[in-house]
Amino acid sequence: METKKKKNIFPIIMILFFIIFMALYFTGVTDIYQYRAHNKMSITKEAMERFESDIESGKDISIEDYITPIKDYTNGISKLGNKTSNMVEEFMSKGIKKSFKLLASLFT
Repeated sequence: METKKKKNIFPIIMILFFIIFMALYFTGVTDIYQYRAHNKMSITKEAMERFESDIESGKDISIEDYITPIKDYTNGISKLGNKTSNMVEEFMSKGIKKSFKLLASLFT
């Protein structure tokens, strides 16, 4: 009788974690986030300069002229990911609190 060899999922999980780590590391190295933040800051700096020049020239000022609207890039997948993340966070928070209560009751 042949016995089937069980697949070990540990290496698969470790490879998946490694791929996620490399993607996050590559994103950090390329400074994509910092580049976008810098662009927002420079746009804001330009808007501030326009605002100051308009004040000096005595023009009628409206805040909408100087603030660029923020685009909403959410979609179904990002909303699902956000909900899942919130559920996992809540589950882990409650689990950790209960674990500490259990440990505290064991030592007191």
